[in-house]
Amino acid sequence: SDFSIPHGCALAIGMAIITRAAVKRGICAQEVLDRLLAILDKYDLPTQTDYPLEALYRAALSDKKISGGKMHLIVPEAIGRCRIESIPEAEIRDWMRDGGIQ
Repeated sequence: SDFSIPHGCALAIGMAIITRAAVKRGICAQEVLDRLLAILDKYDLPTQTDYPLEALYRAALSDKKISGGKMHLIVPEAIGRCRIESIPEAEIRDWMRDGGIQ
């Protein structure tokens, strides 16, 4: 975004995307996503982006969380409990799609 999106807003969007994907993949319950979205909304933080999938994918490939050909994501399982998922680069797009990125 060339720094047009504040860091906190980018984090909020990322949390929403990952939690949507976690729900779709059966890692956490819909209730977890609903609570997260309610909290983000309460503080007027964004939960979606208009950036296209390919642009976000290219940006993700240069992220500091990638090592050994995998992206290491913090994924919610329940309120107050997360796990680290090591996602092969080839699956990052699928996680983004599952999170609502077009």
